[in-house]
Amino acid sequence: ERIIFGSDVIGPVPREMHSLAGWDMRQDDDDYDEEKEEGNNQWGYRSVIMTGGRTEERVAVDAWILDTSGWQWRRIKDMAHPRCAHSSVALSGPTLSGPTLVIFGGISDGMSLPEGILCLTAADLPDESEETECTAGASVRELRAMIQDAGLEHFDCREKVELVNRAKHALRLKREKAAHKWRTASVMSSPAPRFGHSGIRVDAGMLVFGGIDFENEFADVNLICPG
Repeated sequence: ERIIFGSDVIGPVPREMHSLAGWDMRQDDDDYDEEKEEGNNQWGYRSVIMTGGRTEERVAVDAWILDTSGWQWRRIKDMAHPRCAHSSVALSGPTLSGPTLVIFGGISDGMSLPEGILCLTAADLPDESEETECTAGASVRELRAMIQDAGLEHFDCREKVELVNRAKHALRLKREKAAHKWRTASVMSSPAPRFGHSGIRVDAGMLVFGGIDFENEFADVNLICPG
C-alpha cells in the first residue's frame, strides 16, 4: 500500500542509501502488550526512524521519526556526522537504558568508514507541567514566537486557546528533540568498518552480514550487543 503525503507536508528530502528502523518507546512500559499492539497496528511499530542517506547534494546527517498512526514526520537531533549505506535497528534489553537505536557501518563525509557503533537513546519526558507553566499568561505575540521557534506555523489558529495548544505542542517537540542523545560506543570484537551490508535485530543484539570496504568484500556474520 502506498502512503500519499500532501505537498505541504514537512519531511525529509528525497534520498538513497538511508536506513529505516522500527521504533516504539512504549515497549519498555510495564503495561505494554506487544501482541495486542501488533494486532491493532498492521505495521508492528508505532513509529519508524529514518537516518542519513545520500541526497543529490551531499551525504545526509539528519534523522527523522515517522509516526505511523497519523503519518506525520518530525525531525529529531542530527547525527554527529553524515552517514549513508549503513544499517540500523532498534533494541531494548536489561543492558540498555531504555529503547536504543543502534547504527553500524556506512560511509561518512570524506569517504571515511566510521568505526564502532552509533547509539540514539530517548530519555523519558516529564509531564506537560512545563509547557503549561510557559504558556500560562503569555501574550499572543509570545505564543506565536514559541510556535515559530519550533518551526511550526500559527496562521490557522484563530482563537487564543488554539494558539496556546499549538504553543504547548511546539514546546514539547523541542523538548523531545533535546531528549534524544547520540553517542558513539565501542563493542568487544567489533566488526571491521564496512558499508552496503545488512543488519537485523536478533534478541538484544544486531546481526550484521556482508558488506564491502574500498578493498574487500565481506561474507562474515557478526552479532553486535551494545551495553
